[in-house]
Amino acid sequence: RVWTTWKMLRSLPVSRINLRSTSPSHHLRKYSGSSSIQQIPSDVENTVAKLTTFLPADSDLQWKNRLVKYLNTTTPEVLPIVQQLEHVIKNTKKDNVMTNLALLNAYARCDAREDLERFFAEFKQKWSVMPDTWQSVIMCDLRALDLDKAVERINEMKERNIAPDGYTWNSFVNYFVKTAQPAEAFQFFSKLADSGLPADAIAWTQIKHVLFESRLYDLELEAIRKTIQLGHEISEKEWNSTLHNLGLISQTDIMMQAFAEMRKHMEPTSRTWTVIISDMAKSNKRTDPNRMLQLVDEALKIPHIELEQWNAMIQALGIVGKPEEAFRVFEKCQERKSGNFKTRNS
Repeated sequence: RVWTTWKMLRSLPVSRINLRSTSPSHHLRKYSGSSSIQQIPSDVENTVAKLTTFLPADSDLQWKNRLVKYLNTTTPEVLPIVQQLEHVIKNTKKDNVMTNLALLNAYARCDAREDLERFFAEFKQKWSVMPDTWQSVIMCDLRALDLDKAVERINEMKERNIAPDGYTWNSFVNYFVKTAQPAEAFQFFSKLADSGLPADAIAWTQIKHVLFESRLYDLELEAIRKTIQLGHEISEKEWNSTLHNLGLISQTDIMMQAFAEMRKHMEPTSRTWTVIISDMAKSNKRTDPNRMLQLVDEALKIPHIELEQWNAMIQALGIVGKPEEAFRVFEKCQERKSGNFKTRNS
């Protein structure tokens, strides 16, 4: 039986089983969703030979996709494959931007920083580098927690008139999240903006979210002001979300400061007034009745008041102990013919 099994194994093609492999990691298999099972090539010489065989017939894009397919799970264990392929390609007609870009991304996924640094320096001398390629290299730096090197590359991009894309900025935000430095994230992006490297609006939205989750509400307000200062518009929906989140956790002082900041740039609509009045009334902090009355009087001045705002104003005045004022608002609501049974119930 042993002899029969041995002959059967010898008859299998090399692509399905590598008899010379001894490491357990060499037998990694990946289920493709059908009944067939594909094995990730593990032997360096065999893999390089196979990929080299396709070089003459493949187009540049086909060979790049083929390399990505083979090295899709690239780890330091298969770094020698990338190194050998680099030497092979340099001696062929396929030594072009497409194939070199595939090798560059493979080095970045391997986190092989020495090889990446050397290869990237050569790459920049031959071809122009697109933002997504810079992003791959910067992500490798940040995974190694080398923030200084990543910033150095950002400055180099500026010198080459290349604007970092959203994924690049997102990599920096994720770095500060993983290293538990939310306050430093705000300071870092502020300094970059002051030096002429402002991040995009999406990055600043993420920073505000990180600061809120870290309960750094004062810094969140500063991030809002910085976002506006950089020329990024904040929609009414974003304002309302920020105000409501602060109201839910009874941070009404910060909420009102943010509301005042909002009013400098746009007129609040009925939906915003509903958020402010409702959250102020439901806050755990005791709301000054006169302050609530002042807010309601201001809210009554807007030209169009939605039903939810009428209900919020009446309920809020009742909560703070102003039932007479609540009935006055109800009468105004009837004058405008805006109420319904919900308003009467309130």
